[in-house]
Amino acid sequence: MSVVLLCSMMSCTTRKNTLFYRVYHGTTTRFNIYFNGNESYKEAVELIDKAVKDNYTTMLPIFPIVDKTEALKCSPQLDRSIEKCSKAIKKHSMFIKGVEHCKPIDDCYLLMGKAYFHRQDFSDALSVFTYIVNTHTNGNVFPDAHTWKARTYLAMNRISEAEICLEEGREFIEKSKNKKYKQHWEATFSELLLRQKDYEQATIYLSELLKEKRIKKDFKTRLHFILGQTYQQLGQLRNAAEQYTIVLKRNPIYEMDFNTVINLTLCGFSDRKGKNIARERLKKLLKDEINEAYKDQIFYAMAQLDLQEDKVDEAIRNLEASVYWSINNVYQKTVSALELAELYFDRSQFIEAQMYYDTVVNIIPPTFPDYNDIKMRASILKNLVENLMLVETQDKLQRIARMEEKERTAYIDQLIMDYNQREAERIADEEEKARMMENTKKSSSRQSSSSGSWVFYNPTQVRLGSQEFRKRWGSRKLEDYWFLSDIKVTEFFADNSMSDNFEDDTTATEKIETKPTSRTSDPQDRNYYLQDVPFTEEQLQASNELIATGLFNSGMIYSDDLYDNPKAIKQWEDFLTRFPDHKLRAPICFQLYETYTYLNDQEKSDFYKDIILQQYPNSNYARIILNPDYYKEIELKQKEAQEFYTSVYEAYIKEEYANTINLANTGLEKYPFPTLAPKFDYLKAIAISKLYGNDTLVPLLTEIIRNYPATDVDTAATGLLEALKQIKPQIQSNVSDTSTKVAETEVVYVYNEQSFHFVIIIANIKEVKIYQLKGHLNSFNNEFFRLQEFDISSFYVDDVSQMVTIAKFDNKEKAMDYYRLLKVDNKYLAYLRNTASTKIYVISDANYTTFSRQKDKRPLYEDFFKDYYLK
Repeated sequence: MSVVLLCSMMSCTTRKNTLFYRVYHGTTTRFNIYFNGNESYKEAVELIDKAVKDNYTTMLPIFPIVDKTEALKCSPQLDRSIEKCSKAIKKHSMFIKGVEHCKPIDDCYLLMGKAYFHRQDFSDALSVFTYIVNTHTNGNVFPDAHTWKARTYLAMNRISEAEICLEEGREFIEKSKNKKYKQHWEATFSELLLRQKDYEQATIYLSELLKEKRIKKDFKTRLHFILGQTYQQLGQLRNAAEQYTIVLKRNPIYEMDFNTVINLTLCGFSDRKGKNIARERLKKLLKDEINEAYKDQIFYAMAQLDLQEDKVDEAIRNLEASVYWSINNVYQKTVSALELAELYFDRSQFIEAQMYYDTVVNIIPPTFPDYNDIKMRASILKNLVENLMLVETQDKLQRIARMEEKERTAYIDQLIMDYNQREAERIADEEEKARMMENTKKSSSRQSSSSGSWVFYNPTQVRLGSQEFRKRWGSRKLEDYWFLSDIKVTEFFADNSMSDNFEDDTTATEKIETKPTSRTSDPQDRNYYLQDVPFTEEQLQASNELIATGLFNSGMIYSDDLYDNPKAIKQWEDFLTRFPDHKLRAPICFQLYETYTYLNDQEKSDFYKDIILQQYPNSNYARIILNPDYYKEIELKQKEAQEFYTSVYEAYIKEEYANTINLANTGLEKYPFPTLAPKFDYLKAIAISKLYGNDTLVPLLTEIIRNYPATDVDTAATGLLEALKQIKPQIQSNVSDTSTKVAETEVVYVYNEQSFHFVIIIANIKEVKIYQLKGHLNSFNNEFFRLQEFDISSFYVDDVSQMVTIAKFDNKEKAMDYYRLLKVDNKYLAYLRNTASTKIYVISDANYTTFSRQKDKRPLYEDFFKDYYLK
């Protein structure tokens, strides 16, 4: 009888809604499959929580998200959880007439979505949560699914959709008897408010949330800290101090404890006397050896006290100290360098600001707030500084050219003496630095015993820290204005901070033939300072042209990018004073006319308007002034031109190269717009090379580079020429030599992040046993990507190397997830990092064909991969 009953249970159908079937499927699901999946999920969440690295320089998120590589390390546990949920749904779901009658199945769906969420497969997680919300409206997890869906939107930075989702779920949360769901919703809504910077409302919801019982201790401590930060952001320092005091009483981890003490110190004092007490407390923290790793944060806190008292110079010094001591905390280093850049920027010291922005760009994590805006501003300032330095440098060089021989020699000798003195100081500082870094703990102990003494009160160590600061941002030579990519003179103009160095401008050096017969890089050689001085009339003319370019461009940057109209006006009017007959006079007068019109200075606006109308009556600038609709007419013409260009491009895509050439010639004649002319010429050049061979490509590209400098086409043509040089080393810098045969390279590799991708490993068979590698890859896949099926194949790419292919991935993102985890794996594939010749790439299906079939194209993929996949 028992055997019959067991057999009947084993064959239980999921299509009959009876008590027996509901109990059987529900019990089997909850206490077997779901239980095991949930245990794996909890194990993964515990590991992820341990991997969290909080950034205390900004508002802490309520739900921190770890780096995706760290999340993928928990794939074995999360995939097992997903696997169990899928199995339960497949075998035990009783979804009949739109209603799920096996109640634990709802939990399985939610658990599956949560596993995808923590695996950071947000699109899959969103699909699962959306399915629950749309389909399982009577399920027990329906209210919480709204909250998880909103959290997924927040993780994807889709703020407005998260807000809609939370509002939709509010009604169901209020009706739900599950208090955990309510806590989860309130925490997520608080996270939304913090993202929206609605701190007033955030304090209300956080306060309500903290009244709830049965909140995990560590999470509650985190909420108190975040509420303290929120009050601090609102300037309600007393309330903030109360929350920070509660945090300290709850015995948090040391990092939170330390940052709580810092914040409490900053909140506890509002008057000058109180701030002095706070400063002394911070200095006391500096002297404690246990805080060695937190010195960067202490110096940053001291800078905040300085800024509250408008002591900007002291704040700058402390921020520099913060940067100097920030070794492992990339967030603190970024914040300190960014604040330095902002201070200099606000004081219109754009050169110094650009220097620190450049530093920030080199280290800023992609998850940093306003990441793209910061990178954009750094790019703008870099461009500005290059133009300012160009003007300043050429002015100095011309001044040297006007000196008498005796005066010039004395001036250069003084520069050499200054250089030698600074070099001696640098060497001494480097030796002192070495001693200090070797005995950090001992020196820290000595500092704690000396009254009122700390490292940045010592002038020698101030210089030391400054040098170390500049040195740490990358492989850059230790010298002033290290942020310029190619510096010709390092100690040329020591009397002017804007002119310590100048950039090597290729175009300029081609035009300015230097007096010495050979160039030197020795700052102790007089010729070093003379080699770019414009002695002849031709050289002086080229130098003036560089100054004119710098003045015009810097004015445009001040106006269009930095919105600093007074400085733009100064640059342009300086241009007109120095170069009254220059070809750029008309556009500059028009810029001045528009700028003064914007500033409501009618007198100056009319002055420049009259110049344009009287001296340039046939120019587009005059037409724009006289015809307010001229812009619209131009736009129509440009639209027509763009459509024509599209037809030219389509002809090229269809491989109608003769037609492409004819159409490009028509476009150049009919639509000579500066935005399209370079593109017509570029397509024409490529089409000619298709018809007549690559011998024609090099001179055509060279002509394009000469005719269209500083354009996108210039960049593309230059990159193509560089690629040609890599393929054919015999092509020298004189690219006009058309006798060299080169391969077609204009479309060697194409970028398409949505196409199918592969991961490939090229390994030397003498260093790596391929059969073992494939076995290790199988083990790696089974542990970390058990839900996916991969094909692993290999073939010889040359006599000593094989290429192993892992196929295939839906898109670039999926392949890069695999690549990143493979690169950090220490269990199966760590040995690949010790074989120098092994290369690992992610590659699209189209590029895979090119890479595997065309051996001569393979070296080009290294740079393509770095540019499009790693940067």
